[in-house]
Amino acid sequence: QPLSEEACNSNGKDQSTLLERRNVRVLEMEKHINAAHAMLEATKKAAEEQLKAAPVALKALLETVLERIEGTADKLSAVLESTKDQREHAWGQAYVKQGRNMLREVEAAMELVHECELPFLKGMEPAPDEAMATIEKSEAAACKASTSLQRAQEFVTARKAEIKGFGSEVVVQMIAE
Repeated sequence: QPLSEEACNSNGKDQSTLLERRNVRVLEMEKHINAAHAMLEATKKAAEEQLKAAPVALKALLETVLERIEGTADKLSAVLESTKDQREHAWGQAYVKQGRNMLREVEAAMELVHECELPFLKGMEPAPDEAMATIEKSEAAACKASTSLQRAQEFVTARKAEIKGFGSEVVVQMIAE
């Protein structure tokens, strides 16, 4: 659903907040629809099992239940289809946000590595016990940076494969960000 006129006329931060809330609602809707689909499938399976051994009087009722389940499932699928672009956009924004957070984590870890190595880079000669402590701290920070970088790379690789099924407009926007 398009943003309200009020949202379009507000400043960038307010608009961004509105878009984030909208994205959260869209993703929650998708989660609830998927849960409803799962419940419908379980109910359908149970009704089909009951139908096999049901008395004649109940068969018509169970068949009606199965028809209603199919109708409801079709309606839920139609909602998912009609909101495909919104859901892809919401997922895209969530992925971008998560990727940026991971990037900040990598940058913070690299900053810590730089701070640990700075005395050596400046040519300062710390005492041997201080040097060993600094080297250990630097190695721990480098390990954390490496782990953070690897997680970020794995995240990007996984999401790139996932977004291939998204609409081209969403993919172009995500790649740009």
